Amino acid sequence: MHDEIRVSVRPLFVEIFVPNCTCEELARLLSSINTAKIQLNDGYLTIESDDIYSIFIHRQFKLSTGRLVNDYVTILRDADNDDKIFLIINTDADEEGIWYFDTSEAVKFVCEFLEITLDEFKTLLLETQNATDILDISDLEL
Repeated sequence: MHDEIRVSVRPLFVEIFVPNCTCEELARLLSSINTAKIQLNDGYLTIESDDIYSIFIHRQFKLSTGRLVNDYVTILRDADNDDKIFLIINTDADEEGIWYFDTSEAVKFVCEFLEITLDEFKTLLLETQNATDILDISDLEL
């Protein structure tokens, strides 16, 4: 069960552990964000841009052992295909990677990952300024 989920819209900044990514998804992402600053260091690809905005989700929850765990989801619309979404996931459990979905698949994946309903996800987006400019799911049903 999650303790807290925070959502914000911010300029793109992600760190991706490259060995956990497929070449196809990484190439697609880099092609879509060709104006971003990109740096590779110790297997991590850092991507940042003040011109590209993304939805950033931070979930923090407590395990039965009492340990706090953090999950991070970055949602980025494909600049080359408006119907496609990049999901960039980083977790304390090293479940990291890039996924490329159509909008409905992306939303379903995020809801399952965060263990929330579609209505809860919609509420989080509506409560976050400018989030629906990046991901409009007002008429989406799963």
